[in-house]
Amino acid sequence: MTFDWSADAANGWTIPMGVDVGKAFNVGSHAMSFQVGAYDLVKRSDGSPQWIVRLSLTFLFPASTK
Repeated sequence: MTFDWSADAANGWTIPMGVDVGKAFNVGSHAMSFQVGAYDLVKRSDGSPQWIVRLSLTFLFPASTK
């Protein structure tokens, strides 16, 4: 959730409602995590999109074991 302090009170809030799914995996010896999500903006300012899609690829650096 975000609030735009420079907007009027009726248009300040952005409230997304959605879901993410993800998986951690290895490519060779490199650990990675991939996520994809879709969100409906249930409260949004005028002119904002109705929905958004989010993609995330994270490179993981696990702590070495001793």
